[in-house]
Amino acid sequence: MDGGVRLRRDTAKVRRNYLFVAFIGASGWGAARYSDADPNSAFTNTGPFKYVGAAFFLVAACALASLLWPFAINVDDDG
Repeated sequence: MDGGVRLRRDTAKVRRNYLFVAFIGASGWGAARYSDADPNSAFTNTGPFKYVGAAFFLVAACALASLLWPFAINVDDDG
């Protein structure tokens, strides 16, 4: 490419952010399930947190899978 620019994503940074979201989702789901199973728990309404945590994890897992495909934008002199 003469004079053009190739734009690529910062895969390491994106992967780190998606892994963090997946960890938060899995942790929230696990904490809600553990609190739900404990009969002496002070937290009784953990149902929504299980679903939200599972949704966070699933979305982050799909986003991590999307990183398997290469991403590049070629910008030539004309834009």
